[in-house]
Amino acid sequence: MSENIPEVEETARELILNYEDAQNWYSPSVEPGAPGNEFVIVTTAALADSVWPIKNWEICKGQGVYVATTEWIDSNFSGNDLAAKIRVFLRTYLSSWNILKVLRGCPYEKLLYIQRSLGR
Repeated sequence: MSENIPEVEETARELILNYEDAQNWYSPSVEPGAPGNEFVIVTTAALADSVWPIKNWEICKGQGVYVATTEWIDSNFSGNDLAAKIRVFLRTYLSSWNILKVLRGCPYEKLLYIQRSLGR
């Protein structure tokens, strides 16, 4: 399983006796951006550019990553509120993209609001 990070691969070759054999134990990663986005980041349009370090890190690890804005989800999926629309979006692509991880990025003020709503 290649991490696609030269330093990591070099260290792995030094530490793993049968490194080349081990590469065949894992299925090839999905091409970044192709259907098979195992990692989905849901955030606002205003914050979409700020998630690039996380997106880049996951792509370097061989994960397919898709960033969906709440504005796009809101206008393209049905539901009573934004949370319901996000659930519909994720259910729509869960199988075909093989989604394994979802990150919900939101402004700090929103986190404070959520904490207050939960009584924290």
